[in-house]
Amino acid sequence: MVLTPGQIVTPAKVKLDKSAFPPKKPLSTFAKFITLHSDMVIGGSKAPFSALRERWGTLSDAERKKYSSTKQEWDEYYAAAEEWRDNVDPVTLKELNRRRKARGISTKLKTNKRPPNSYALFYSAMYPKVFAELQDSDPSSLEGRGRVTAVSLAVAEAWKNTPDSEKQIWKEKAEALREEYNKKLKEKADGHATAD
Repeated sequence: MVLTPGQIVTPAKVKLDKSAFPPKKPLSTFAKFITLHSDMVIGGSKAPFSALRERWGTLSDAERKKYSSTKQEWDEYYAAAEEWRDNVDPVTLKELNRRRKARGISTKLKTNKRPPNSYALFYSAMYPKVFAELQDSDPSSLEGRGRVTAVSLAVAEAWKNTPDSEKQIWKEKAEALREEYNKKLKEKADGHATAD
């Protein structure tokens, strides 16, 4: 096909079957409650939904807890999501992101999450310890949104005071994760190149 100047070429639509889409997250507690009591909703009327919403409002925390997703459901979701990210075709991913953008969803689906740097590894290891220390010494600093700020400032201070020899250990761990990540990316790129 010969193109003339100014001619616009639209890419062919990519047809996707259900297996191309990423796995769905487990339902929220309220969504699970609605799903399990959907027999009350007949004919699309809003009145039964209002009744279910009111009924939900009267439940205690213990009663609501039985509708929450289990750790096993979340573990299965994370495993399926990781498998999907590792195996998704770049053309499929591009098409899914195009559809998301058309629907006004700003976040893009990504294939692999980049590995954390040395500070992020240090932070994730220190967070529980620092949180426990702050909880014992100054519980008022952990109220509301101040919790993240207080813990982050304490971890940042600990990082500043960490000797270079210990920081080097965290840098080596981060470098090992980065090398593994780059190796996976290369294998994936080689796999998709041979498939084409």
